Amino acid sequence: MKNYLTRYHVAIGLVATVISLGVAIMYLFVVPIEVSGASEVQKIVLMYGHSLCWFLLSGAGLIWALRGTNRWSTVLLCLGLMVYAVFLITLVSLG
Repeated sequence: MKNYLTRYHVAIGLVATVISLGVAIMYLFVVPIEVSGASEVQKIVLMYGHSLCWFLLSGAGLIWALRGTNRWSTVLLCLGLMVYAVFLITLVSLG
């Protein structure tokens, strides 16, 4: 599997980038219903956190496609996952 990912990292990274951008743009318009009962900070997290996560993941995918695994792709990936965790914790705390 690792050899496959290494050999086709450009194609896989570009597909992941396009899919991630699509999800990020879609979630700019899809807002969880829990936003109506949230505080200001929670509203910001719920309205933009999910999109920010996917924008960061798309950046990680693009960098991985162009340069392979490196520090920046790893940093963007980790930041995206952390933003997603904050989004999920905020969403669950309101539910």
